Amino acid sequence: MVSDLRADYARTCLQRPPHFNYGDMEAIFCELEERANDWFVREGLQLRSRQLQRSASLRYQGQGFELSVPWSGKVDAESTAQCIRQFHALHRKLYTFAQEDAPVEVITLGVTAVGTLSQPELPRLEKSGPLKEALIGMQPVFFPEGAFECPVYDRSKLGASVQFDGPAIMTQLDATTIVGVGEHVRIDDVGSMVITIDV
Repeated sequence: MVSDLRADYARTCLQRPPHFNYGDMEAIFCELEERANDWFVREGLQLRSRQLQRSASLRYQGQGFELSVPWSGKVDAESTAQCIRQFHALHRKLYTFAQEDAPVEVITLGVTAVGTLSQPELPRLEKSGPLKEALIGMQPVFFPEGAFECPVYDRSKLGASVQFDGPAIMTQLDATTIVGVGEHVRIDDVGSMVITIDV
């Protein structure tokens, strides 16, 4: 698996209404973004692969925990009000209520840096011949549904688009897979084995 790079930067910045200090908050965001950009440089990420997202942890005054919500744009009265609205909405979603008339405090400011990496092109698996070409024997197996003579398939010989129903056994160098009664196997274009189960 290939995942993007991520680093989080945060700093406490207690702000109580109605005296939010927009200048101090913006300065902290800028400081965190500078640290994030230094990290991008150290990681060797090109400008087109860099993303920065501001966020803030808020709480109702006197509350013992905070919720983190995105912060959009430069810090001013409008962006602060928008962030508080998002906090109310998230609080309602998580706890079924919001106290929109209660003072909301800003506790922590954060910046998330994401470096997007190019995704590799996975090789496509060729289609195989008839399923019987992968058959290497039969094996009696006891399932809750009863005893069955199960076909045993060589996993390496199962190409793309092969499909079959259980019960069956698949063997490979590092694993053996038992396909139960009512289970269905499909090999996709990159060689992944997809098993669906009747419910």
